[in-house]
Amino acid sequence: MKSQTRRASVKSLFSDYSSNGPNLAGLWLLLIASSHNTGGKCGRPPVVDNGDIVDSPKPIYFPSETVTYQCQNFYTMEGSPIVTCQNGHWSEAPRCRGACTASEEDMREHNIKPRWGNRNKIYSEDGDSVQFECRRGYKPPPNRRSLRAYCVNGKFDYPDCIPVCIFSENYFKY
Repeated sequence: MKSQTRRASVKSLFSDYSSNGPNLAGLWLLLIASSHNTGGKCGRPPVVDNGDIVDSPKPIYFPSETVTYQCQNFYTMEGSPIVTCQNGHWSEAPRCRGACTASEEDMREHNIKPRWGNRNKIYSEDGDSVQFECRRGYKPPPNRRSLRAYCVNGKFDYPDCIPVCIFSENYFKY
């Protein structure tokens, strides 16, 4: 029987190696010397807080396979949405930076209210700002030029308003 000169590449299901070799006498001869590491497989992709994987996750990923993330509503992605399986490890996962919520309780605690509209709750994405004004009977402190709050990773740096002192002449009479 004549030997075929075609070559084949065989990947083992139980290791991270593949081999190439000629077909001799109807059998593929795998040349161990030409084996090369194809990189390790990866387990489940990393968990991203407040983020979701776009496709259905699998238990095992092969080298060069990718996973795409998206952030939940009102969260902003920092980094690439795509992570790649490389040599048994995942590339760096993105972060979903937190959204901010200003509740009526938060605003009351700082003696402020939304400058635009009469809303009881405000949602803002990371990096956005919200303009406030003082509630009736309060004013900005002397060192505060703006009542703007910036959303930074899920937290507002709220401005505070201080009470306005009004003295009545009747208060000082005996």
